[in-house]
Amino acid sequence: DEDLRVYIADYAGEINYRLIEGSDDEIQLSAFLARLVLLGRKLGTGK
Repeated sequence: DEDLRVYIADYAGEINYRLIEGSDDEIQLSAFLARLVLLGRKLGTGK
């Protein structure tokens, strides 16, 4: 739904900001993927 898309886009923007500021790209990718997995589990789609 729309709220989910907004949540993911917001977090992707946060990750993008961290990357621009010099954060490690592998750590940020791992954090983003972990957040998506947790979100999927919360919604019951990623077991």
